[in-house]
Amino acid sequence: MRAIRDPDLTSGLAGAAGMLAVVPGMPGPLRVLLGAPLLLFWPGLAVVRAVLPRGTLSRSEMLLAGLGVSMAVSVCAAVLLGASIGLSGVSFAAFLGGITVAASAGARSRRRSGTATGRHRSSGG
Repeated sequence: MRAIRDPDLTSGLAGAAGMLAVVPGMPGPLRVLLGAPLLLFWPGLAVVRAVLPRGTLSRSEMLLAGLGVSMAVSVCAAVLLGASIGLSGVSFAAFLGGITVAASAGARSRRRSGTATGRHRSSGG
């Protein structure tokens, strides 16, 4: 139950689970169930939580920002992959899942270091 109470861990696990959407032999409805949130929501929420201090946005603003940032991340991922290694379902899911896991880890690290609330450690100078 810890993942439910920790949004950073939840989004990281959801990003990893979303990468399962491209496993060969996966039934279509399950692919949609795992892949749609990875495309539309989880990467943006993870990035917003990693970048903004806690309490900056309300819950509804956080959800909407996550949706918007996810769209931007998805478009940037498609362009980058299309221009480099090629855009495929596997590369797209791996890229979005990787971004989600990395941003979730960054958000969790930031929160644990004490900078998640806008407090910054002074250098003592």
